[in-house]
Formats: sequence, structure tokens, C-alpha cells
Amino acid sequence: MEESQKDLELIDRYLEGVLAEEEQAVVEQRLQEDTEFKAMFEDIKSLTKGIEELGNAKLKRKFKELDANLGNPLKDKKVAVKEVNWTRYIGWAAVLVAGLFSIIYFSSRSQISHEGIYEDYFAIYDNVVVPTKRGVDSLELINQAFAHYDTREYAAAALVFEEILKKDKTEYIQFYYAMTLMEQQDWEGAKLILEGLLSGGENFIRQSKWYLALTYIRLKEEEQSRSLLNSLIEDGTSYAEAAGEIMERIN
Repeated sequence: MEESQKDLELIDRYLEGVLAEEEQAVVEQRLQEDTEFKAMFEDIKSLTKGIEELGNAKLKRKFKELDANLGNPLKDKKVAVKEVNWTRYIGWAAVLVAGLFSIIYFSSRSQISHEGIYEDYFAIYDNVVVPTKRGVDSLELINQAFAHYDTREYAAAALVFEEILKKDKTEYIQFYYAMTLMEQQDWEGAKLILEGLLSGGENFIRQSKWYLALTYIRLKEEEQSRSLLNSLIEDGTSYAEAAGEIMERIN
């Protein structure tokens, strides 16, 4: 079986392209004449190719370590020749499956698209508090702010909301101001306002939880987002279904 181990190492080095010309010629000659050697070669080549296509050199090294730990029959003097083939297939297949699972799992974790989730679920909250007044008489700041808001002029609306908030900290004004900041991609600013509403506010609580959860997602603050999403699910709010969908995507 020591000879089989040497064959395994020889094939591995051949596939890596590090053999001297004389050794390479020996391998190619044996592939023509030795059916057992050729079968081993094809097995290793197929598995190695699958690993390399995933672009993970570390997994290849792990493959060798696990192969040894699993008691590779090529190293076991007590295993009969016919058993070697079956056990070899099972051992290598187990190693490959475990390796592929690790790659898929960790790749999926590293490839969570926080921006994609945010874009899929963010929709600005409609103005449901101040009917827009049109015409030259609509001069009050609050009407100006929501007139801009309803026409999607969010930067202009934000400026007016800021002016109002210097004197009036009414919760709905803070909430809609946060909406304008989110539309302008000022997620840190929106985060501060929404966190303040949740810590001491009485109105727009569910809405603030939802939009703050999205803000956390966009800022890649997953743990904070999970807490709010779980709360929305447990409360059975209108956001529960969407919150559950996001939880599946970030878990």
C-alpha cells in the first residue's frame, strides 16, 4: 500500500504540473498500461477539477488532510483490493461534499447584498398626515414641506423640515424628515432620528421600527436589524411578512 500512496502523490504532483520531464513521462506511460493507476488518476482529476473550478486552494489542502483523517484505504494494509475502490469513492465523496458545503455556506454569507435587500424593500412612506394645499396661499412651512414631499422633491422637503424642527419636535415631522434623509441616502442621519423616535416616542412606532431595520440593513448592521425584524414579526404587524422574508435572506 505504500506504493499506492506514492502513486497518489505522484498523480497529485502531475496534476499540479510540478513533475520533472522524466517523471511526467512515467506517469503518461502508466496511464497507457496500468488500468488501476488510470482509474485512480481519473478519480483524483475529477475531484481536483471540481475544487479548482470553485477557486478555493485552501479546500484542496483540506481535502488532503481529511483524506488522511478518514483512513484512506490506500494507506490501510488490511483492506482488500476490491474494497479499496468502494471505500475510496465514499471517502473522497464525503470530503468533497463537506468542502463544497463549506464553500457554498461561507460564500453565501459573504455575498449577502445589503444594498439589494434595501432596494427590494424600501418604499418611502406616504404622506398621511397633512393634505397638500396647492396655490399661492400655501405659505405655512408645514404645507411647504409636504408639498415638496408629495412631489418627490425630497431635498427641498428636508430643508423645510429642518427649519420646522428648530422649534417643533413633533414626532410625525421627525419621522417624515427621516424619510427624506433616507431618500437622499443619508442613512446615518435617518438612523439617529428613527432611534430617537423608538426610544421615547409614542407615534409611528411600527413604521419607525420597519424603516430603522432597513436602515440597519443598508449600513450592514445585521444584529440590530434582526432585533427589530423579530419584533415586527412577533407583533404581527403589517410588516411581519416582509420582515420574515428579510430574516431568511440575512440568516
